[in-house]
Amino acid sequence: MAKYRVKLKNGRIVGPFQKEQIGELFSKGHITGKEPIQNYPAGDWLGLKDFPDLKKIIKEIITNKKSGTVKKEVGDSTIARINIPKKVKEEVKVEVTDLPDDVGPVTSEDGFSEFQFEKKTSTKINYQELEEKYKQEEPEETAEEEPSVEKTRLIRVPPKSEEIEKTRVIRPKEVLKEVVEEKKEVKEEIEEEEVVVEESIDVDEKTGFVDLNEIMPDIKSIARQAEEEIERKAKPKEEPEVEEEKEDKKPEKKKINPVVLVVAVVALLGLFLMDDKSGPAPFKPRYISFEFPVVNKKENKAKAKELLVKGVSLYKDGSYLARVKASTYFLKSLKDSYDENPALGLLVRSYAELLPEAKDQKKAKKTIFRLIQISQNKILKDSNLTLGVAKFYSYLDKHRSAERVIENYLRVNKPNLEIFTYYLYVLIETGEYVEAKRIFKRLENFKNKDAETYFYMALFLRANEEFEKQRALLKKAVEIRPSSVKLWLALCENLFVDGEYALLSKALKKIKMLSMEHSPHYYSQYLEYMGMMKALNGNLDMAVKLLKKALRYKESNSLRSKLAALDQQGSEAVQTLIQESKIKDAMRKAKEALRKKSWENAFRYAIEAVDLNETYIPSQLLLAKIQTKRGYFQAALETTRFLKKEYPANPDVAFALITALMQVEKMDEANEQISILSNTTKFFTLPNFQALIGYYWLKKKNFNFANQYFQMALKKDPLNDEYYFVLAQEFFKRKRFKDAKRYLSKCLDLDPDNIFYLSLQGNILYELNDADTAIGYLRDVLKLFPDHPKLLGDIAVYYYRSGKTVEFKEYKKKIENLPNKDGDFYQFMIRASKVEDNNEDVIFYSRKLIETDPGNLKTRMVLGEYLLLSNRNKEALNEFLEIAKRLNTYPKIHYNLAKVYISLKQYDKAIASALEEIKQNPTLPYGHYIAGEIYRLTGDYAKATPYLEKAISKNSKLVPALMGIGFIKYRNNLYEQARQFYLKALKEAPNNPEIHKQLGYIFNASGQSSLAAESFETYLRLDPGAVDKAEIEKYIRALR
Repeated sequence: MAKYRVKLKNGRIVGPFQKEQIGELFSKGHITGKEPIQNYPAGDWLGLKDFPDLKKIIKEIITNKKSGTVKKEVGDSTIARINIPKKVKEEVKVEVTDLPDDVGPVTSEDGFSEFQFEKKTSTKINYQELEEKYKQEEPEETAEEEPSVEKTRLIRVPPKSEEIEKTRVIRPKEVLKEVVEEKKEVKEEIEEEEVVVEESIDVDEKTGFVDLNEIMPDIKSIARQAEEEIERKAKPKEEPEVEEEKEDKKPEKKKINPVVLVVAVVALLGLFLMDDKSGPAPFKPRYISFEFPVVNKKENKAKAKELLVKGVSLYKDGSYLARVKASTYFLKSLKDSYDENPALGLLVRSYAELLPEAKDQKKAKKTIFRLIQISQNKILKDSNLTLGVAKFYSYLDKHRSAERVIENYLRVNKPNLEIFTYYLYVLIETGEYVEAKRIFKRLENFKNKDAETYFYMALFLRANEEFEKQRALLKKAVEIRPSSVKLWLALCENLFVDGEYALLSKALKKIKMLSMEHSPHYYSQYLEYMGMMKALNGNLDMAVKLLKKALRYKESNSLRSKLAALDQQGSEAVQTLIQESKIKDAMRKAKEALRKKSWENAFRYAIEAVDLNETYIPSQLLLAKIQTKRGYFQAALETTRFLKKEYPANPDVAFALITALMQVEKMDEANEQISILSNTTKFFTLPNFQALIGYYWLKKKNFNFANQYFQMALKKDPLNDEYYFVLAQEFFKRKRFKDAKRYLSKCLDLDPDNIFYLSLQGNILYELNDADTAIGYLRDVLKLFPDHPKLLGDIAVYYYRSGKTVEFKEYKKKIENLPNKDGDFYQFMIRASKVEDNNEDVIFYSRKLIETDPGNLKTRMVLGEYLLLSNRNKEALNEFLEIAKRLNTYPKIHYNLAKVYISLKQYDKAIASALEEIKQNPTLPYGHYIAGEIYRLTGDYAKATPYLEKAISKNSKLVPALMGIGFIKYRNNLYEQARQFYLKALKEAPNNPEIHKQLGYIFNASGQSSLAAESFETYLRLDPGAVDKAEIEKYIRALR
C-alpha cells in the first residue's frame, strides 16, 4: 500500500502515512491540503492534486463536511489530566472544536505536531497510564515549548453550576505578549542564536507531562498574579471572541474563572518551561585561564590547605565546569604555599585535562610546560603529576613519551584506578593491544569506576571491534554515572551508528539538561549530533546552521566534510553522515596496519574509507600519507589536488598539497601556492605555514631563509619540538655544533624519550668531545631502551671511528643477533657494510630495508647505484625504473638510467633518459652532464661541449663534467685548456686515479715528460689493480 510524507509550512517533514491517515489529518485540521506531499520513500514533492487517491479522499471529506454528516466522537477530543492541588481537583478537558478551513493544527514553534489515527477502535488515551510510562522512560526530561503559534485555543471546563459557560476562549499569546518579549530578550542576552540551540527533536512524538506539584510551590499565589495580569491586559482582547459565543448564553459579568486561571498558568509555564528552575541552565561556554602560580610574599599554609580541600572536593565531581573551578583553587593554594603542596600535581593534571578547551593554546601549553619543568623531581612520587605529564604528552601526540612516564611511575609505585585508566588509553594509541587487554581485565575488577574509566574501557572495546560489548558497557555506564556528558556523548555516537534515533533523541535531551557541562567542546559535539538528526528528518537548512555553529566552538575537518556533503549532495548526504563511523573504523585499521608496516592492508583500509565518502578530509589526507610512505608520490599529489578543489580554504588541505608538490620536486608550483596563501592573513599567521615555507627553502638549499621562517614559526608555537629538531640537524650538518646542541636541548625538554633526539645528542658529544664521551652517554641511554638497534649502531660507529675495530665487530655481532629486525637495524647494517667496503652486504641489507619501508626511495637509489658498481646492470635498471614509476621527478633517477643504458651500449635510450632528466630537473647539472657525456662517448664533441659547459655553469665543482670537457680539449689538441680543467677536477677529488692518468697523457703530449711520469705513478699507486697497469708501466719506463 502506498505511503506518503508531508512537508509542513515550517519545513518539517512528517510521515510516512497511509492515505486514510492523510484524510484524517485533513479532517482534523492538522494539514490544510496546500502542503507538498511525497510518495514515500523517494518520490518527488508534489501538490495534493497530483495524487488522485489522496485528492479523492479529501474531496469526500469536504463533501461530507458540507452535508453535515461528520459525527463527533470521543476520539476527536484530547483529554489531558494534570496534577492539581487538592482544592483544584476538577479534571481539565481541552477540546479542539470545529476549526475553520484556514486554521491549521496546533503546533509548537519548531513545527512539531502530535497526530493520532483512528481505526475501528476508540481513540481514547489513558493519559494517566501514559504519564507514568513517560516518567519511567524519561525521568530526566522536562517538556520544552516555545510560545504557542496557534491563533485560538478553546478551553472547556466541567461546569460547577448551570449558569457557568461551557466554553471560554483565551488567547495566551496576545495576553502575555509583553511577558513573552521580555523573556525573549533575556534569552538573547544569555546566548546568541538561541533559537538554533533550543531546537529539540522528539523522534517518538510523545506528549510531555508536567507535575504541577513539583514545579508550582504555591499555585494559588501564581493564579492570583495571573488573574490580575489577565484582567488588566486581556479583557479588551477577549470581548470580540466571546460575543461570537453569546447567542446561546445568558449575559454574564466579565469575571475570570479560577479554574481557567489555573489552565492559563499551566500554559504560561509550558511556554517558558525552559526558563524554569527545574529545567537546564542556559548554556554559557566557560573557558579557563591558564596561569602560572606566583607565590605570595606572605605564606599562609592554613589557607592553602583550605583551598586545596575545596579544590579536591570540586575535582571529584568530575564535570568540566567543576574541574575548571577546582583548578582555580589549586592555583590559589599554590600561591599561598608552594613547597610540598599537593596542589602542584593537581594543577598540572587539571590543566592538562582542560588543555583542549583553551582559547589561547600557546599560553596554555607554555604554562603547563613550565610547571612540568619545575616539578621534574616529583613526577615519580605524585600520581596526579604523572597523569598530568602523560596527558600533556598525549595531547601533543607524543603517546610513546606518555607511555614511558606512566611505566616509570608503575615501576616504583602501587597502581591505582586513575593510573591504570589512562595507561589503557595510551596503550590503545601506541597499538599495544596485548598489554591493553591485560589492563582492561584489571580495570574490570575495580569497584566504583569513574566516568573516565568507563569511557576508556568503551574505547578499548571499540578498538578491539567488540561493538556489542561496547554498547552494553556505555548503556550501563550512563546509568551509573548519569551526570557525565562525556559518557552520554560516547553513547550518542554508538546510538547514531546503530540507528537508534529515539534513544539518541533522549540522550541529547539529557545532555542538554546537563547544560553540556558548559564545555565548548561538548557543546560542539552536541550541536553536531543535533545537526545530523535534523538532516535525518529532512531539515537540511537547520542541519547546516547547527553544524556551522558547532564549528565555531571546535574546528574539525570532520565537521567541514559533513557540511560539504550536505551542500553538494543535499538529502542524499544523509547516508554519508551515517557512514562516518564506518569511515573512522576503516581509518583506525589503516593506521594500525601502517604502524605495523603492513602496506597492503594499510592501502586497502584507507581506500575503503575514501570510497565511503570521497569528500571526507581526514580519510583523504590519511590516504595521501600512506601513498607517500609507499613511495607513490604522484598518486599522493593527485589525492591532495582533488581535496584542494573541494576545500580551497582549508589550511590542512592547502599545506598537504604544497608538501606533495615539494616531494615531487615541483618547486615552482609549490612557490605559486605559497605566494597565494601568503596574501591571506588566515594562513600567513599560522605557525605551520611559516614552517612550511621553511621546509621550502631547505629544499631550495637556502638555509638562511629557512632559518628565518622556522624562527617565526617557533615564536607562534614555542613548544613544537619538530621545528627545533630541524634546526638542530641543519646546524649539525654545517658543523655549528654549539647551536645544534642549544636547539636539541629544547627538543629533549619537550620529548625526552625520542630516540632520534638522543642519537643526535650522542653525535654532538662526539664532535664536541670524543668517542668515549659519546659512547658513555649512549650506554646510559641504553638502560632506558635496552638493545635498541639505533643506539647500539651509533656506539659501533664511534668505536670504528676511533679505530677500535674489535669493539666495532662485537657490537655489530650484537646487533645482528637481535630478534626484532626493524628499519633502524637495517640502516645500521647498510652503514656498517659501507664502512667495510662490503658491496654485497650493502645490496643485501638495502633490499631488506626496502621490504619494511617500500617508500624509501633514497635506499632504493643506493641499491641501484651499488648494483651498477657491481656491473649488475639489469638489476640496477629494474630498481631505477621502479623509482621512476613511483616518482618520475626524483633527482638523478633519469641520470642513473642513462648510465645503465650507456653500460648496455643503448645510446638512443641513454640520450632520451638524459633529456628527460633535464626536463624534470632543469636546475640541476646532472642531466646536462650525462647528455654531454653520451655525445662525448659517441665522438660527437660539437654536441657534447655545450651540455658539459651548461653542467659546469650550474655546478663549477662537478668533477665528471670538468673531466669530460677536459678530455674534449685534449682531443682537440688544446693541451693547456685541458690541463686547467683536469687540475680543477683534481682539486675537488685529489684521490681520483683517473684524473692523474689523464694528466699524464696531457703532460706527455705537451712535452713535460717528468710530470707525465709522476702522474702515471700516482695513478698506479691509487689503483694498484688497474687493468692497464702493464701499459702504463711501459709509458713510465719510456718517459724516465
